[in-house]
Amino acid sequence: MADSYLYRTQGAPTGAGKKCTASAWVKSCRWSLAAGGTGGIFEVRNSATTSTWDIYVDGNNIVMGVLDSSAWVGSLVGTPKLYDNSAWYHVVAIWDSTESTDTNRMQIWINGVKETVFSSSTYPSEDHINTALASSSGYQQQWGAYGYGGTSKWDGYLAQCVFVDGLALPATTFGSFDATTGEWKPKSDGEVRSAVTFGDQGCLINFSNASNLGYDYQTSDRSGTTNDFTVSGDGMQSQDNPSNNFPTISPNYMPFDDPIFYPDIGNLYCQSQTSASTYFGGAATMGLSKGKWYWETKGYTGWNGGAIGVFGDPQKSADNDRTCGYNPHDWAYRSDGQVENNNTTQDTGMGTYSSGEVIGTYLDLDNNKIYWAKDGTIINSGTGWTITAAASTTHGFYFPGQGDIAGSGGSYFALNYGNGWFKDAALTGTTYNDAQGQGIFKYSPNDGGASSFDSSAKDFLAICTKNLKTYGG
Repeated sequence: MADSYLYRTQGAPTGAGKKCTASAWVKSCRWSLAAGGTGGIFEVRNSATTSTWDIYVDGNNIVMGVLDSSAWVGSLVGTPKLYDNSAWYHVVAIWDSTESTDTNRMQIWINGVKETVFSSSTYPSEDHINTALASSSGYQQQWGAYGYGGTSKWDGYLAQCVFVDGLALPATTFGSFDATTGEWKPKSDGEVRSAVTFGDQGCLINFSNASNLGYDYQTSDRSGTTNDFTVSGDGMQSQDNPSNNFPTISPNYMPFDDPIFYPDIGNLYCQSQTSASTYFGGAATMGLSKGKWYWETKGYTGWNGGAIGVFGDPQKSADNDRTCGYNPHDWAYRSDGQVENNNTTQDTGMGTYSSGEVIGTYLDLDNNKIYWAKDGTIINSGTGWTITAAASTTHGFYFPGQGDIAGSGGSYFALNYGNGWFKDAALTGTTYNDAQGQGIFKYSPNDGGASSFDSSAKDFLAICTKNLKTYGG
């Protein structure tokens, strides 16, 4: 959502400026890249910035701020460094100025745990009325932005965004710890609705309507109060959510001499290295050790050739600026029609490809085979290439990845791990889910059920935590 945010004009509130709660699930594209940067999660403010109520990220810290008469009357600056770009975090900000204990008047909870250590903290006086929360005109509510009109937008994903006008509610209203794993997980929209009275200016934005991402679902059928938000920018619905996490391109495998990432597109669009004799183009946040997996890669303008497949050791490839296919356990289908492993050509004449064409990668770790397709047609008549068992690779995993073959200038790649879009455009026309109903792809993950893979039919799946939990990874 880096180029997008949601906004609406606030009406007459219920809470009279003394109580409210904001809850959101967030997955950032910039925890480790935005030192000193600011991105808003939720706020209420006027254009003159005389009064605000904010929850945002500054650098890598969650910050809660309350401004009145152009001065901060309350501020909590967290100390956690939230670096994990592959993870969803649950953030809850609670405001209750009626509390007699000052440290209870403003609270930040992350993944079900109350933050108690801050790099700085200022608490409001008892019964303080925040003008932004009490005003019935001249104020705007915003999801995914800090600053009136979206000055500093959120770089990443948002899910189940809830604002409760007039009540201070605990984090357990919106999430709970799994009894088996101990993992903090979201409660369903229905569970939240049953526990919450939203107030006149409250909302539940669940992004379930792809055409109207700002729709308010306080009720499942949108009857009664609907405080709908307007979308500014080109934000898109994603399959990635806190209950089913999908991979993105990992910033952990980024050569620091020549940054490649465009985090304003969900960490699913990148440019390979542009300096002379550099080739690396990024690897996924999730590694795979067993099962059958499918993803799609597409080149864009600025194309200087590609090598698409898997890395056996993405850190080594990043550190040495090597393309996919160069190191011992790498395998790549190159845009010049070659298949490469360990810097050695394994096959030629597999068909060239260029920008605009979709390359599907099929990774079968149950039988140690890899296949590719160009625009939905399996190459090499469906005969796969035998690869080393994942357990015998450097880290015991294969990582989806890509690079260029020119060695200068770089190439642009867009990844679809099942989110249903390339770069900034949603897929149109016929699309496909995997056999478990996960992901949205341009082409079929199992080639329509045909016996296309070494004369066998195989079901390849989207890489996501629901599939990984059941089928390996």
